[in-house]
Amino acid sequence: MEKPRIIIMEEDFSYAAPLQAKFIYEFLDTIELEVITEAEIAKKFFDELQKADVLIVSKEWYVSDMNRHDIKHIFIMSEEQQDEMEVEERCHVIYKYTNIKGIFLEIVGKANLKIPKKNETAESKVIVVTSAEGGSGKTTVAIGLAGALSDMYKKVLYLDASKIQTANPLLEEPPLVNQMIYNKLTHKSASVYSEIRSEIKKKQFDFFPLMRAATLAFGIDDTIFCDIAQGAKQSGEYDYIILDMESTFDESKTRAIHMADQVIMVTEATRKGICSTNAFVANVSNSSSDKYLYICNKYDVKNQKKFENMASMSYKTDEYIPVFSDYETMTPKDLKEQEGMRKIAFLLI
Repeated sequence: MEKPRIIIMEEDFSYAAPLQAKFIYEFLDTIELEVITEAEIAKKFFDELQKADVLIVSKEWYVSDMNRHDIKHIFIMSEEQQDEMEVEERCHVIYKYTNIKGIFLEIVGKANLKIPKKNETAESKVIVVTSAEGGSGKTTVAIGLAGALSDMYKKVLYLDASKIQTANPLLEEPPLVNQMIYNKLTHKSASVYSEIRSEIKKKQFDFFPLMRAATLAFGIDDTIFCDIAQGAKQSGEYDYIILDMESTFDESKTRAIHMADQVIMVTEATRKGICSTNAFVANVSNSSSDKYLYICNKYDVKNQKKFENMASMSYKTDEYIPVFSDYETMTPKDLKEQEGMRKIAFLLI
């Protein structure tokens, strides 16, 4: 069987090298991979008719004449985050600074390439989704992310760890009614996950049903959700456990951030949102490391310049999620299909 041929054309070798390494690591010797980083070679390359499954080319080097060649998919790497260039049907424009993992998965998915299975067993990961201020839409992001990851064939458990849980309208599920489970949650134990496991709902993604009232009303210490997440991780039943944490900085949030494999900070393009997130960054160790992703929610591209000049940000925004005009009627299915949610999922995988 003929191996898929993949061509990477990018003048910046420091950018091309990690992408090349990702393809080599995932596909080993099951593909034919060529990397071109010299402009003169790139110009002459298409003097002869070329046949390939995938061409990954920087926007600066892309010319429409490439479409006359026998190339199934052309991925144009743009430095503009929302590039509206007109291209042919088999061409795809990708923001080149998204994330190597995300770019790789988008290319593999759209080109329908089959990644060889490895014998490695991936460890479960705890993802904390939180914010530095209320009303930023962290629960919307957490549920959308859970759905997007599930769509990528990942086993996901969603836990709302807020003192007052508000995700019911999005989850479309009535609150927990089993009094025995409430009693078990008030008595912390190392086996709490196995004790409450039977109540976990299995729909588009798995989730523990929400409380009828605030956790304190039942005498429940909200750090219990960290115990549940830890137990779920140790069980190996899930690829991702998503902990939806409120904006209050307390013992529960501190513990969750410490145990998390990844922390997603959700903020808004407002002065208050930026200042609150700056305060978080100033008070948390290693908040600029790869462990943290900063997501700007409810973003309006029309106000981009206003956003950029609004305040000095001490963090780098990794992804933007636009304002949803029909938010009130959105379901988990609608959320998972939003491009911003899928891009965050790509960043994690």
